[in-house]
Amino acid sequence: MCFDEEYAPFQDKNKGSIQSRDIEKEIIKYLMKRGITSIQSFNCFSINHKEPESIVEMKRVNAIIRSEFKNYKGVYIYIDDSGCVLYVGIRKLAERVRFHYYESFGKYSGKNCEKHIKFFTQHQGNINILWALIETKEEQRRIKKELTDFLQPKYETMKKEGLLY
Repeated sequence: MCFDEEYAPFQDKNKGSIQSRDIEKEIIKYLMKRGITSIQSFNCFSINHKEPESIVEMKRVNAIIRSEFKNYKGVYIYIDDSGCVLYVGIRKLAERVRFHYYESFGKYSGKNCEKHIKFFTQHQGNINILWALIETKEEQRRIKKELTDFLQPKYETMKKEGLLY
């Protein structure tokens, strides 16, 4: 789902960026209707997904990600500057965000990451990440499914259309 002219409350047209708290309210309202009350609010983190200019910059970004997400587990939503929901994910937040950052410039070679590398190298730039703590895997999976159904992230659409193979 992309939040464009039709979704004016989600976008600051002067800056072209997402008003994260407006989208957060809509997501929480949706989750409440679906009987999910474990998320009362989201945290917001912004990162520039691009290849670093040096190893020092890469280490600095890695440290910032670890500092923000620590050892937290939960759910996260990637939204680009144009307002497009790119990805919904779960698990250990620092690990996953760090992997996606490395994938955005093709520098990660983990298990089954070819689709992620193809996707994230095509979606570099400023990314807003909404995230919430959710400890149990069962609840993480349930929330990811609901958010994916509601937000229709671009990654899932491209995967269904066979564009990530």
